[in-house]
Amino acid sequence: MKDNFIKIRVTAEEKVLFKEKADKAGVSLTKYIKECVSKKRLVNSQLLLSLIREINRIGCNINQATKIMNTYHTYDDTDYNYIYREFMELKVKVDEFINKENAKRNGNS
Repeated sequence: MKDNFIKIRVTAEEKVLFKEKADKAGVSLTKYIKECVSKKRLVNSQLLLSLIREINRIGCNINQATKIMNTYHTYDDTDYNYIYREFMELKVKVDEFINKENAKRNGNS
């Protein structure tokens, strides 16, 4: 049961800074401070959900193209290029997410 409180004094500027960082991480101020103290890595949950949706969409597109290719035994450069483009889009999205998280961790964002 969470019935204990910890009270700390901060300046108005610090409070605003902590609140901004918590908002940017997509968590409450309490959770942000607890995670910082416990040195857990915070991940923006909205950004992660967005990435998961993109991965699912791209995966479905690749699966549909592969299924059509296998069903009709048609393979041409257009099919391969489409799958390659979808895969590269997936890679770009994952790289963007990793870069944003690294920038956030290093205080650059």
